[in-house]
Order: sequence, then C-alpha cells, then structure tokens
Amino acid sequence: MDMNMIVVIEPVAEGGYRAMLPGWPDITAQAATEAAALDRVRQMLQARLAQAKVVPLALETAPETHPWLRLAGIFQDDPFAEEMQEEIAAYRRELDAQMEATEAEDKAE
Repeated sequence: MDMNMIVVIEPVAEGGYRAMLPGWPDITAQAATEAAALDRVRQMLQARLAQAKVVPLALETAPETHPWLRLAGIFQDDPFAEEMQEEIAAYRRELDAQMEATEAEDKAE
C-alpha cells in the first residue's frame, strides 16, 4: 500500500537537518542533509507500520446545523423590529436609486 505523508524538514543550529512527521512525535530524525533526514524518517515509519495495521475509523458526528440558525427569531418580540425592517428597506431603495443614477451617468458619458 502506498501512503503519502507530510514531513516537516528544518535546519538545526548545530548544522544539518531535522525531519519530523507531524502527529507522530516519536518519528523524528536528524542528519547532515535533507535527503538523509527524510530517508531516516521513511525507514522509521516503515519499521513502525510493519508491526501495525492502518485501518479506517468511522465516527458519528452531530448533524451539521447552519450557523445562523441559532439567530432565527431573535427579533420576534422586539417592538422595534418592524420599524427597523422598514428603515432597512428604505435605505436599500435609496442605494438602488443612487446606483441607477450612477449607471445612467456612466452610459451618458
């Protein structure tokens, strides 16, 4: 079975390179070159997986809800909600009129 793994390679202060396999803290190697450090990590992982099995694990998760759903109905008892909606609609009409005027001016030019 072929597997592709993400390996972090970084230079070390003493010289050379360190290669680490994220999520596998015991699989870390240091060598003079990136290639050598990567090869050591590959060998360590192959030795580890030779004694183990990789199997899928299915998890049941909570049903996904829309993030805005919890906000639904928050204004139902607000005495100013209808007035606010009317102000928003009036402002939208004002913006639409401005946009139409700007588009008409652009076409005229």
